[in-house]
Amino acid sequence: MSDYALSRQAETDIEAILDYIAQDDPVSAVAFYESLDRLFRRLADFPKIGRERNEISIGLRSIPTGRYVIYFEQENPVQIVRVLHSALELDDAW
Repeated sequence: MSDYALSRQAETDIEAILDYIAQDDPVSAVAFYESLDRLFRRLADFPKIGRERNEISIGLRSIPTGRYVIYFEQENPVQIVRVLHSALELDDAW
């Protein structure tokens, strides 16, 4: 499997999401983290999947997962840039 890298902001995003989920259900937080890791590895293996998001930043792509959207760049390794709730206004995130 290919590798991926998390930006500092993506790490912060994930930590906040996991903390929020764990308040009510720690087991679900672990399961969510594991599902993110699987998705990130799939992105590393197939970096052209997802939607181009050049309107945000040239070379940026996104893929939804549940209530969240993963923003990533097709670098080597794939760079996970942000993990945001799908209801968040993008102008507030960048």
